[in-house]
Amino acid sequence: MFLKDSRCLRLLSVRSLNDGSIIYKYQFTNYHFAMLQTDQPQPNSEQIETLIDKALQHNALISQLDPAIYKRMREAMQFVWVKGGELLMRQGEPSDTLAIVVLGRVRVVRHEPDGQQTTLLELGHGQTVGEMGIVTGDARVADVIATRDSLLATLSRETYNQLLQTYPLQMNQHFVTPIIHRDQAMLQGTTRINASVLTMVLVPVDDNVPLPVVVEKLSQGLQKVGLTLILDVPFIASHFGQMDDAVAESEQRLTWWLGEQEAEYQFVIYVADGQDVTWTRRCLRQADKIVL
Repeated sequence: MFLKDSRCLRLLSVRSLNDGSIIYKYQFTNYHFAMLQTDQPQPNSEQIETLIDKALQHNALISQLDPAIYKRMREAMQFVWVKGGELLMRQGEPSDTLAIVVLGRVRVVRHEPDGQQTTLLELGHGQTVGEMGIVTGDARVADVIATRDSLLATLSRETYNQLLQTYPLQMNQHFVTPIIHRDQAMLQGTTRINASVLTMVLVPVDDNVPLPVVVEKLSQGLQKVGLTLILDVPFIASHFGQMDDAVAESEQRLTWWLGEQEAEYQFVIYVADGQDVTWTRRCLRQADKIVL
């Protein structure tokens, strides 16, 4: 599909792999965002249970709640699958839900009075968006856009109000107060929220690129920061056999397995060899960043 004039600020930077210096930079706001069309994968109940458990365990707010509150909140959550480029929350609209990223990645973009757009943050697995609006009752302060195919667990304002009435002390101590303190720290610049996982795809521009060497050096650097997984055609073939996007079962099985890996690793490197078109399409669809 194509999303025209999405109003989402885009910044293209080309960096040197040798010293990290920016070779070229271009900024634009109105653009045509090309997304590869995919069918919504249909998970089984066990996959849903596993992924939501991992997402909630990664969430600093919800994981600290009293077990009774946690159980009621979890049971009330609804699941929403969104395509990359889709608008999830619109600035100025009522704050009627909060969402937790189970799979994928979302970007929070604020529209300024002068017409400019500011990317506030990007969020990944286990992170929450829209919680401040639920607490204050104010309208949305920014747009929230899925930067790639994503699965989210949502909680309604109605459920939040019920929990607040039933467990006022616990909800205020372990949910409301931490949210307020975190947002105050962000406004003061003393803290910054980053996406919990980063996925990238390496795409060789020609056959002369020493791809194994590049992959090894990048992996070694990232491993110093966090757990890193490398995914290439031989690895996927050894675990799943020959994959085919046209076969729904294999597509769904791989989609959910990749989501589970994002719950375990901080960095996931997809290696596109330029030969396998199906795998390259998959890499581009999953990646947050493209390295040429």
